[in-house]
Amino acid sequence: KRARKCTTPKVSCSAVSCRPSQSGALEGISIQYLIEYFLPDVQQFCGSGVGPDPTFREIEHFVWGTPEKRFHPSRDFLGHATAIDSEDGRPGTSLMNVLRQRDARFVGPAAYFLSWTWLYRVSDVVDGLRELCRQQDWDPSTTYVWMCFFVNNQRVWLLEAEPEPMSRPERIQECIDNVGGFIVLLDRHEGSTYFSRIWLIFELFVALQLCPRRVHLALPKQAHLALQDALRTKSRRLAAIDADHAKAANPAEERALKEMLSRTAGGMEAVNRQLGDLCAQLFAQQ
Repeated sequence: KRARKCTTPKVSCSAVSCRPSQSGALEGISIQYLIEYFLPDVQQFCGSGVGPDPTFREIEHFVWGTPEKRFHPSRDFLGHATAIDSEDGRPGTSLMNVLRQRDARFVGPAAYFLSWTWLYRVSDVVDGLRELCRQQDWDPSTTYVWMCFFVNNQRVWLLEAEPEPMSRPERIQECIDNVGGFIVLLDRHEGSTYFSRIWLIFELFVALQLCPRRVHLALPKQAHLALQDALRTKSRRLAAIDADHAKAANPAEERALKEMLSRTAGGMEAVNRQLGDLCAQLFAQQ
């Protein structure tokens, strides 16, 4: 039985890609591509421009430029910058679209919305998803995740669109509701970067309302072992959520999201408590 609808305000947006496929399902990237091919693709293309295990933010700055100087220079990673986008007929499309042309098996109906941050290193994402597939006995070649880095057209998102603070929340809700499954990817179980980002707290709160029975925790292997050790030795709460002090890159977005969450019954205290309880359950399952 589907959980109740999220009740945050409804707004319109075109920057977050929630366009369904012909089957009606949102598309995503195969976990197999992420764990086997993505880092070699990055290392081959970026060379010494990024480190051997870069963060996604470092890849962003190398490929698409910094916020102060977007697309100068513009680097054609995987051919996405010169490929014609089917939406507007202009050069520059999503990484997902060019990967589809490279190998159709890399793209398919998304079964899970991946909630993560571009501050993570590639190894955090790769190892976390590999470990989750092992735990759940998922086939990485046929398990697809909606992942903003690949699904969204970054030319539109980073260069041409400057959305209003309230322009994305409804689309995030639509994506999570359409996909129906959710992966919360942590870099470590205690003091994770995840809980310092207000967008991720918002995403997790939406998932708690829309698909609480299909929320999965992904941790890199070493972090997973550290969590198991902590569960054996600690009795105190391992997941302390403090939405009031979480940040967003855009201060206006940060204020808007906190205002939305504060209107929840019980306010921010209830949000922190509910998400803390959810994380405690997820940790206990490891």
